Amino acid sequence: MKNPYEPPKSDVTTTNNTTTSSRFVWKVYFFIFLCAQIISIVDSSNNIISGDYELIDFTEVIIYPFVLIAFFGYSFKMKIFNQAIWKLLFPVFIICDLTSLYIFITTDTELFQDMILFSITMLIILILLMIQYMLLYFYSFTDRETWEN
Repeated sequence: MKNPYEPPKSDVTTTNNTTTSSRFVWKVYFFIFLCAQIISIVDSSNNIISGDYELIDFTEVIIYPFVLIAFFGYSFKMKIFNQAIWKLLFPVFIICDLTSLYIFITTDTELFQDMILFSITMLIILILLMIQYMLLYFYSFTDRETWEN
């Protein structure tokens, strides 16, 4: 028979059993996105320097470094600036991308003439933008793991 006066035994251990989410996939995507954006920013910078530039080139050089910073912050769980700043920049990113997309659609008439190529290009762009917006939304609004630690 058990001793009724014996204190209960706790099931608490000293090891940390909480699991943290691994962001390995986001890290891989960040480095792929980084390479693509470096090429794009260099190309846009060359267009600006040569005098043959459009609005899209300015958004690439000014806005997308901030997108890269947000990707880095989310992928590596780092607090960069303040969460309120990212909440304010989130709609700015969307407006700039929509403006650039509109300019791209209306000015590139050769691509628009081949409907299959145009559809495939737009599908790829929209998928990449949705992934980008998803990550920016997570970092700006729902990433408690980064902002509360």
